[in-house]
Amino acid sequence: MTARESIVVRFSVPFAVVSVLIAGALALFGGVWHAINALSAAFGAYCAAIASFISYRGMVLRAKSDGVLDTIDDKEGLYEEDAPIDDATKAKNDLAETDANGAKAKIPLKTKAFYAASSFSPIRIIGYAALVLAFFALRANGVFLPAPFLIGLSALPISALIFALIGTRIAKTSERQ
Repeated sequence: MTARESIVVRFSVPFAVVSVLIAGALALFGGVWHAINALSAAFGAYCAAIASFISYRGMVLRAKSDGVLDTIDDKEGLYEEDAPIDDATKAKNDLAETDANGAKAKIPLKTKAFYAASSFSPIRIIGYAALVLAFFALRANGVFLPAPFLIGLSALPISALIFALIGTRIAKTSERQ
């Protein structure tokens, strides 16, 4: 199992549990169509999230192979190891100056193109298309219910939070051993 498959599988478990719990609660209190709306939204959101993850991972791997991650544009000398900071006031002034200069900084076209390539990658577009198609399929059949659909979308952030907490707990446990 590759690292990508491993993280996708580990994320899928809390997502499936949260989605089923939400759909079950909606089916119990609202009916079958509430559950179907929630599951349709959850599946579409899941497709979009996994596609975004795969696209972002590809972008990072390309940047790593091109050496982009190894170079840091450090005009202010903030990342120099031997640059001492005299006092808190100087640090605040430097930070304010950097923020002011950073807001006016132009992003090179090459950098914009690099990030745009992963933002509009075919796999991400397909992932978001699954979410849009779920919406249109429900609407075309006259069974679209906005509240359950939005509740179904909430399965993604809830499961991401659970995944992050579980991952943090596992990392802390493995560090202690």
